[in-house]
Amino acid sequence: MHKVTEDATKEPCQPDIVERVPLAALLKRLGPSYASAVITPLLYGALNALVENIITFEEAENFIFNPDMLLLAQQQDLEAAIVETIEYGMELSDIATLVNSAQAYKDAIAECAQLLEPQKNLQKRTDKHLNLFYTYNRDAELIENNLTRAFIVVLSAVSGETRHHLLSALLEKSRKMTQNPAGIARFDFTNACFALQSNIDRSIPQNSSGKVLLTISTEPLDLSSHLIATEMAQPHEDNDERSFASVPDAWIYNDTYCLLLEVKVGDYPLNIGQLHAHARDWFGLSLNHLRSHHALCSVTWIDVLEALDAMSKERAYIHPVEETLLQHIREFVGYYGYRLFAGIDFGALDAPPDFAIAALLPSDASIDTLFTGINLQLLAPPPDFMLALTAQ
Repeated sequence: MHKVTEDATKEPCQPDIVERVPLAALLKRLGPSYASAVITPLLYGALNALVENIITFEEAENFIFNPDMLLLAQQQDLEAAIVETIEYGMELSDIATLVNSAQAYKDAIAECAQLLEPQKNLQKRTDKHLNLFYTYNRDAELIENNLTRAFIVVLSAVSGETRHHLLSALLEKSRKMTQNPAGIARFDFTNACFALQSNIDRSIPQNSSGKVLLTISTEPLDLSSHLIATEMAQPHEDNDERSFASVPDAWIYNDTYCLLLEVKVGDYPLNIGQLHAHARDWFGLSLNHLRSHHALCSVTWIDVLEALDAMSKERAYIHPVEETLLQHIREFVGYYGYRLFAGIDFGALDAPPDFAIAALLPSDASIDTLFTGINLQLLAPPPDFMLALTAQ
């Protein structure tokens, strides 16, 4: 750990220091309690700007990752996480020089940012009701409407950048089923709007130039299946008596696109007739038309968890409030039985017991005596089992 020692002839933050680092002067004037609240988002911002190549390390060093800021943090007795982050930040330049790898540099920045994270999971939640989305309505809690609502609430609450990153990742996963959906990659979800069920102006999906039907379920919609392809090709009019009252689960839209979401959980399969009704009632199109135009997308809840997990690992900085929301939605999805297998942590296993095999030895013998075999004559006789038929 770096330990900055001030010159004995100088008081902390003399004018020469203040002139070099104006931020130090501001933080000293604010005092320890306010300085901590101010410096934390500045550290986050500097790290994120480094990842996005918005600033150079030299600029970040002049701004915040320097000995003067470290000295001020130590003198004002700021949280250990802040001191450690500044220390680590001062070493990023050496890491970039010694390790000729852009990814390793980004990983170092991400590790530096993690030092600022509050200590998490010190006590693992065992009460589901501490989850933001879990209520006391146990009889009707784990239904698809509640999971859909939780997912949409999170998408609407996070930043535009996080929202775009997550939804783009999900649509990218759907490419495996839709063979490179045309035009979907250009959608910008930064300023997306949301609605649940039928609470949307019908003119929005009808007039949208980017109509997409997205399913989220336990098993993906297998578009390569001959049976499903046959069902899609058959219109479901039933002599003008429609078998489905089309009520989508959710909507994601703006003025250039409109995603209709159909959600299933557990063992409930996707119903082609229901998808036909959605396409016809809301888009004025056939399901086969959506499929042929690569506007029928399908992902699973495991895909959702993988996208959430990847986003947390790949991005150098996620706001603590956003991270809490993402953590709670991952946890809530898990209540429905969807979990990622992260492998086995062999390091957490107990050491194997040190077994020793010993023969029946005389009382004065040592356990270290060379093992020469087992004296079978010293074994007790086997039990005399008798098999008897049960009398009828």
